[in-house]
Amino acid sequence: MNAVPDTVKEVTATIDWENNEIDGYIFHQAKELIIRSLGNKMRLPSEKLFRSANVYGNTGSASIPLTLCHCAKSLDTALWKNVIMSGFGSGLSCCTAALSLDTTHFSVIREI
Repeated sequence: MNAVPDTVKEVTATIDWENNEIDGYIFHQAKELIIRSLGNKMRLPSEKLFRSANVYGNTGSASIPLTLCHCAKSLDTALWKNVIMSGFGSGLSCCTAALSLDTTHFSVIREI
C-alpha cells in the first residue's frame, strides 16, 4: 500500500495529467479503511474515490473491474473520462494504470 501514491504520481506525470483532470480513482477494494487511508494520504477528494468494498467486500482480483461496473450503475459515466486504477497485494506488488473511459461500456454485475 505504501507504493501506491508513488506509482500514481509516476503514471500521472508520464501522461501529463493534472489532479483536476482526473475524474476518479479506483484502488483495490481490500477494505474501506485502506481506501480511506490512501485517499487521505494522497489528499484526494472523497467523491473521487470509487468504492464497492462496502457492498461486495474484498473480491480479490475482481475488485477493480467490479468497482467500475458497480459505479457505472449509479454514477453518470459521462462525467468520468480520466480514471486512475491501482491494484496492490500483500505489500509485495503494486501496479497503477491511467485510462480514458469516455467510450467504455460496462457489463452487468453477475453474482454467482
